[in-house]
Amino acid sequence: MASVGAIAALVAAGCAVAASATGPPVLPAGQIETVEIAAFDWGAGKEVPLVTSTDTAAVEALAAVIQLGTPSSGHKCHDTGKLRFHLRDGSTVSLGVLQGHQLGFVEYKLDVGETSEWFHVDETAFAAAVERFGVSAPQLLTLRRSRCNVLTENRLMPDL
Repeated sequence: MASVGAIAALVAAGCAVAASATGPPVLPAGQIETVEIAAFDWGAGKEVPLVTSTDTAAVEALAAVIQLGTPSSGHKCHDTGKLRFHLRDGSTVSLGVLQGHQLGFVEYKLDVGETSEWFHVDETAFAAAVERFGVSAPQLLTLRRSRCNVLTENRLMPDL
């Protein structure tokens, strides 16, 4: 039985990293000047800005959702979008976002040095928060999601 666990750990290590123990990013209320929301366009091969906003209520609502993030296992799928919170102290908290691998969740990653810390939040709450900026969750989450699914179907799923 122990060997089954060891094999599972080795297999998992090839496609995931351990969940973070440090917690979601700190986004202090009243300290966020602007938020930028961008999506990645595979067709153009670049990030496409969707909105930059200083709407305090909308920014605080999005920050509140992000701060509810629960540590999640990392994986090799790439971001479908970016959230950049510009703070009054001149710092920027940049998060890569993508559709969650579990139904009902959106995932985001925070790059810390050469590693990434992964978190997930409720998809409905995330969608409501980004809609306050005039951005639909599918705009932000589906551009690369279809690419990730294609890779999954072609490389990991057995032929039926």
